[in-house]
Amino acid sequence: MAADTADATSPDTEPGDALAHIEAGLDALETSLEPATGRLRRVAASVIPPIVAVALILAVWQVLYAAKIWPDWKLPGPGQVFTSLKEAFSNGDVWPAVGHSIGHGAIGFGASVAIGTPLGLAVGRIKAVRAGIGPMLSGLQSLPSVAWVPPALMFFGPTSAMLYTVVLFGAVPSIAVGVMSGLDQVPPLYLRVGRNLGARGLSSIRYVLLPAALPGYLAGLRQGWAFAWR
Repeated sequence: MAADTADATSPDTEPGDALAHIEAGLDALETSLEPATGRLRRVAASVIPPIVAVALILAVWQVLYAAKIWPDWKLPGPGQVFTSLKEAFSNGDVWPAVGHSIGHGAIGFGASVAIGTPLGLAVGRIKAVRAGIGPMLSGLQSLPSVAWVPPALMFFGPTSAMLYTVVLFGAVPSIAVGVMSGLDQVPPLYLRVGRNLGARGLSSIRYVLLPAALPGYLAGLRQGWAFAWR
């Protein structure tokens, strides 16, 4: 450090070179400090608001419980709920139930992706299919998934098949519409460039269409998972 300072201020060094050397050192210090402080701010901005929101909800909950507006069997307090959860965890009842729900949701969501992705590609790329099925998918997407529960119960009863049917009818339209919306945003130039580079058929779908439609596709996947989890 001393040597650098000596070089920067030596008589043989031009004033402009010395000033540039000092500015470069200051820039290096700033760039080394900014990422750390920036990361801390981003972490604080993403962590503190949810914590404050949860604390406010718990406070309002406790106030309503203390006011005795409803009996305990309608609105138990946070302490009672925490005690019940603690007992359920200690008895080993929670994790099997959580695993059961996640397993059914994951299987149904995987099947929805396997069906909704090619369906969205077909609707997005084939005009006749889009004219016939596109409006139906848009209507099914806006339909609440709970509306499928009564007919699924009628046909399959309270079984896993009923659950998967509700998941499929709720998630597949969202994923297909997400793919279709993403394809609508792909510039035609990408396809022409892909054809010139030899990307045709499935290669064009894999290397051009799906990567370019990824934002819409991810939005559809997120909405499809929300349907599957519900």
